Amino acid sequence: MLEENSSKTLNVLIVEDSYFFSRWLCNELLNIGSINITAVVDNAHDAMKIISEADVDLAIVDVRLKEGLGTDILKSIKTTNSKTKVIIFTNHAEFKKECLKLGADYFYDKSNEFDELIESIINLSAR
Repeated sequence: MLEENSSKTLNVLIVEDSYFFSRWLCNELLNIGSINITAVVDNAHDAMKIISEADVDLAIVDVRLKEGLGTDILKSIKTTNSKTKVIIFTNHAEFKKECLKLGADYFYDKSNEFDELIESIINLSAR
């Protein structure tokens, strides 16, 4: 019996309150195979709702949001769903130590680590 080639789709949640960055990130993800953008939200409340209702493999989270903090989302993911990878993508480098301590899988600075962010997503989608 032949087995089907079943490459798994990476379900991604984007939590970003900057329209520019969320659009840029969506466009970049569309160029990567095996990616499904589950949702794009701009606040912690909506992010927590999506995480509780959907199968999310990767959350890309900003720290400072219009409503809430990305660190709260990170804590929630890491305490309730350990298989979900979290990338923090922010302009607030002062949160790096805290985010890594809370379990962030990656932490990237919006001002200069675009390539590293995309490379990490590509690597995660290939697993």
